[in-house]
Amino acid sequence: MQLNVDASRGSVRVELLDAAGTPMPAFSGSDTNFRRDINELRLRPTWKAHTDLSTLQGQIVRLKISLQNASLYAFQIQP
Repeated sequence: MQLNVDASRGSVRVELLDAAGTPMPAFSGSDTNFRRDINELRLRPTWKAHTDLSTLQGQIVRLKISLQNASLYAFQIQP
């Protein structure tokens, strides 16, 4: 996953939810490596126990992207 985000004066957090909208273990908001004061074209969000989404291959997931004083221009998910 990559985000094009400007949080140079704010912050961004990416949380993954299951198909029912429940936070997924190890991908919840509290597990996110919180990012602040960044302006990235290809930001790769990470979590405390995971640096990518490979363990979720084949599962239905929802994204919850929380921005504070930030702008999200695009996101991309690749296998």
